[in-house]
Amino acid sequence: MDLSGSGNVVLVFRLFRLFRIMKLLKAIPQLRIIVTAMINSLPSVGYISCLIFLLLYVYGVCGVFIFGDNDQKHFGNLGIALVTLFRVMTFDQWGTVLYVQLYGCDLTYTDPDRTQFGCTDSSENPFGAVAFFFSFIMVVSFIVLNLFIGVVTTSLQTATREVRADPGTAAEEFDEITNQDIEKLVLQLKEQLQDCKAEMEETKGKLAMILQDEQQ
Repeated sequence: MDLSGSGNVVLVFRLFRLFRIMKLLKAIPQLRIIVTAMINSLPSVGYISCLIFLLLYVYGVCGVFIFGDNDQKHFGNLGIALVTLFRVMTFDQWGTVLYVQLYGCDLTYTDPDRTQFGCTDSSENPFGAVAFFFSFIMVVSFIVLNLFIGVVTTSLQTATREVRADPGTAAEEFDEITNQDIEKLVLQLKEQLQDCKAEMEETKGKLAMILQDEQQ
């Protein structure tokens, strides 16, 4: 009798049991906020990713056109240029790529690089390199990538409102401490300290009386 099919069914049911961990989302409101924010931000993150790809494509084509003859290693074709620009976008040794365009491949390539990629048309292009790379970094790295932060922040705020509006969520989970609450807490602590001080004074007086009685 072949039980392989039954074994697969049992395995599937065991995998479905793993989804019970999702109950933590209801048990921990803060975790619900994070997961909800991630789901809500997916469409906007997709649009920003498309924008980044379009910018990489435009700058990649320009990079091949401007620097392709001088730097076959980093701008030999569009595919290599896209990988290079991704490195620049993440600041992964982007200065090395910039120096090749500033001083030419003849001064910056190593011997293995010359053997593998060649350097027959070395040229210096300081103005074009500075304008190209700094504009790319300003637009893609500092502006577009920061849109991700804005999207996530907005999604977190929206998710917080949604979770708070859920009738199944305890309101005290999201109570924020205000200055008035802090002042009340300080006053309570002062009162407790005064009570402790009064009890200590009373205890001190009783001890003094006991010592006097023992001396007599």
